[in-house]
Amino acid sequence: MIVLDKDLFIGKGAHKNCYIHPLNENLCIKVSREKREKIVEKEIKYYKFLKKTGFDSSIIPKYFGTVETNFGKGHVFELIRDYDGKISKPVDYYLKKKDLYPDFLENFSALRKRMYKNNLITRKLKERNLLFKKFDEKKGEIVIIDDIGPSELIPIGLYFSFFAKKKIKRKLEEFKKKIEEVYFKNN
Repeated sequence: MIVLDKDLFIGKGAHKNCYIHPLNENLCIKVSREKREKIVEKEIKYYKFLKKTGFDSSIIPKYFGTVETNFGKGHVFELIRDYDGKISKPVDYYLKKKDLYPDFLENFSALRKRMYKNNLITRKLKERNLLFKKFDEKKGEIVIIDDIGPSELIPIGLYFSFFAKKKIKRKLEEFKKKIEEVYFKNN
């Protein structure tokens, strides 16, 4: 059993708490919060589906399976880090500082292309669920770390790329509209 504590805590999402893996600083362990395991299991099922499709995994963290922790079952993922070894920060960190704009549009466009190319379906795009992985002081890319996979009962987008692309387009447009309203309305 892996023991997690507050010193290893990274952050809290809608469904999971995230910790640095105590035995490997390049991995993290996500543990479902109470009554959220079904949502997490659906996301893990989607990760496994993507792996079978020859998916470009650089757009999302790699998944390494499950472990038992003192907080229950945990899911082990790649921990996204910048070129300097620091844990990558969420997109909203840079948007609030206005550090990512105007580069945000370029990075958003690259994210859009990668999502379409890989038919990557998300439940919702939120700026706190997107990390900006820095390659150097100025360049980087957006990585999706949470809310991956379809939300529908019958996810036809998994089997028909036309429907996947429609959903991706809708999610991207909703996200871009929100970002523009919240962060760029005065620019």
